[in-house]
Amino acid sequence: MTSMTSMTSSEHGVLVVDDDADIRSVVSELLTDEGYQVKTAVNGREALATLASWRPDVILLDLMMPIMDGWTFLTSRQSNCMLRRIPVIVMSASHTLNRGDEQLTVADVVAKPFEIDTMLTKVAALAH
Repeated sequence: MTSMTSMTSSEHGVLVVDDDADIRSVVSELLTDEGYQVKTAVNGREALATLASWRPDVILLDLMMPIMDGWTFLTSRQSNCMLRRIPVIVMSASHTLNRGDEQLTVADVVAKPFEIDTMLTKVAALAH
């Protein structure tokens, strides 16, 4: 049985993509405490590799990362019909997320530094 099919219906998965180890650790711990199955990636390339074998309910995505940034990840995600269905919540300290890529839609945005309750509420609203 693969990890995708072994997840029970009560478990929802979240992929946390951020190059900041502290943010990955804190967000992962908070989501795990809330009952989510959590995987992490340090950049967009690693996130795409994870998504090749696992489908989370929600992706939490930082935009500014080395190797493959969040914008490039969103472009790759948009070109894959299976990945396009996974809602993305962007976590960013940037006050302007518009880089001329209006077609790269995201489900929601959490401004860094974020309120924990706000982030958890947004994830819960999209995980189903």
